[in-house]
Amino acid sequence: MLEKEGSYTKDESLRYPISTDPVNAAKGLVFGAGGFKETNDYYENEGRPLSKKQTEQYEKMVKSGMNREKAYNKIIYKRKVDSLQSQISEIRKDKGLTAEEKRSKLGPLQQKLRDLRTGA
Repeated sequence: MLEKEGSYTKDESLRYPISTDPVNAAKGLVFGAGGFKETNDYYENEGRPLSKKQTEQYEKMVKSGMNREKAYNKIIYKRKVDSLQSQISEIRKDKGLTAEEKRSKLGPLQQKLRDLRTGA
């Protein structure tokens, strides 16, 4: 993990990047994967690996000079926005829902999207 500066699945999809600062590296060497501070964040937030395409995008951004954490967060942000927009679109298209049902389902999703965009 230290060599690759991240946790990857068997098929080489990135789970999360790891910091190689001396303290984090030492904890990882002593305690294994669970010693890295990023591991706890990943599992506490029910993380899931990036897709192959997202992993490739991440690696391109890093190779172009972007900080690993910033590149990862940019992809995760886009993933969240895309997911919310997709859910909103599906609800709007659902002919089986009344206007009131659509409003009640759309409201919380639209608020999550606003919060995400404003960094709240």
